[in-house]
Amino acid sequence: MVRCVSQWLKTGWWLAAALVLNTPLFSQGVSTTVGGLTTTPTRVGPSSVFWNPASLGPTRGTVIDTNLSLVGGWLIYDREGKDPQTDQGFDSSEIRVIAPNPYLSFASDFGFSDWKFGYSSYFPTGGFANYPSKGSQRYELIQGLYIPWNHQFTIAYSPNSDWSLGAGFIYSLGFFKAKFDIDMAKILSQITDGATVPKESASLNSHTRIPLSTAHGFTGNFGILYRPNVQWSV
Repeated sequence: MVRCVSQWLKTGWWLAAALVLNTPLFSQGVSTTVGGLTTTPTRVGPSSVFWNPASLGPTRGTVIDTNLSLVGGWLIYDREGKDPQTDQGFDSSEIRVIAPNPYLSFASDFGFSDWKFGYSSYFPTGGFANYPSKGSQRYELIQGLYIPWNHQFTIAYSPNSDWSLGAGFIYSLGFFKAKFDIDMAKILSQITDGATVPKESASLNSHTRIPLSTAHGFTGNFGILYRPNVQWSV
């Protein structure tokens, strides 16, 4: 399954378009995002805490940041070798998918002048696929899902307007499921005293499923933000 997931991720070309709620109650405008997270390292606010928790430091008052990204993918699977049934090269398998990717964060100083506190819920990565059940990829993957759901709690300290220190605790809830075929010819050839068994015959396919499963993970991050106030005069 490691090679399966690796192939699955390597062949995906992902595009995202962010729709950001932009009102005084919400955050600082539209920016390019990955999994709801800004990809601009210098941006500050609760949407950047995954990359640098100290970016929460310049926050003033209470900020609610939310967006919804539409994530689409075009996945192509190319299998090397020849089909034992036709003695021809394998056909490529491809799918196109699109899915929503929400993001929500909350940050506040709770009346403190130097301390900031935040919570963020986001999906930093992931993928899913639904290939043809008889495609050349069927022994690697037919259906699959891998999605980590992160919950991050962040605290930041800003002694002045230039410097901020931040630390985050992240709880990740992962979802995974898969379906693929197994060619029973390899097993039958071992118990039939060398008798010829047709490889990859439809009558000898066995369907294997990994039902929707969850896993729990914990991690954290730490960061420093320095934003000097430089003024020039001529």
